[in-house]
Amino acid sequence: MQMYYSGVVNGSSGVFRPEYKTTRLEAATVLVKALNLSTANRPNPNLRDVKPGQPGYDIVATVVNEGIFSGSNGHFNPNSYLTREQMAKILVNAFELTGNENLPFTDIKQDQWSREYISTLLANKVTTPSTHYKPSQHTTNAQFISFVRRSLVSGVK
Repeated sequence: MQMYYSGVVNGSSGVFRPEYKTTRLEAATVLVKALNLSTANRPNPNLRDVKPGQPGYDIVATVVNEGIFSGSNGHFNPNSYLTREQMAKILVNAFELTGNENLPFTDIKQDQWSREYISTLLANKVTTPSTHYKPSQHTTNAQFISFVRRSLVSGVK
């Protein structure tokens, strides 16, 4: 509730739906607000699916410029749902989290691209140890906001 009342989370039409999946643009919007980032005068990220003047362009330009998000093959995919492993990467980048911990998760392979990011979340107590992390599962709004709140406590930004 604290994040809702502080204006970081608004929900659509002022209603927060914790069970809904989080889109990449929604995640970017929350992070811009949580970090109090200015969206003014950001360079064009030159993404094929997010153009100047389009809703959310300023948010996307900000998170790309800050190095929080990156596109994939020239696309941001703003309406795609955020996976839990993508969430790990953007939280580590956004809050400049460091450190790592041995992973207890049996569903994270040794060569998994997100392994280091997930390890950093665990080291900072942003996630908790269990047998599964579910890296490919879509992140719900409730999960994302919980992880952002814990990252705010752990982060240095």
